Amino acid sequence: MEENTRILEELFDKGYASRTVPILGAKLSAVVRILSGKAQLEIESQMGKDQMKNNPAAYVIHAYSLLLLNKTVLSYGKEEFKQKEGTKEFLENLPSSVIDKLVKAQNALEKDVRAALEMESIEENFSETGPLPEKSEQHRE
Repeated sequence: MEENTRILEELFDKGYASRTVPILGAKLSAVVRILSGKAQLEIESQMGKDQMKNNPAAYVIHAYSLLLLNKTVLSYGKEEFKQKEGTKEFLENLPSSVIDKLVKAQNALEKDVRAALEMESIEENFSETGPLPEKSEQHRE
């Protein structure tokens, strides 16, 4: 199945898109999902309250990365994070390079979802009749 079609179908079926990310080849993988609007607001609120005051930029970026992954990592190896409890504590103990890889994979998924949601892509993937007309009959002057 083409990636755009898979993303759009998962958005329709689940309300979010996810992707499996290989961490150590075929031996270890993680699953990340896109960030919801509510989760983004929660992260930004917490960053504004706790992290921004008197902290170096590197700390702020790392803290944001952990909060982002706390909201978007569904599984890591055999660990599944359905209730989100323990996710942050688990992630904090991963090597920084693994956290960076997960953040990059999650960001790439977000970018692919945005690309899949462009009207041209939706029409290509779901419309058998071809593209929709530019203007409807009701809006003609």
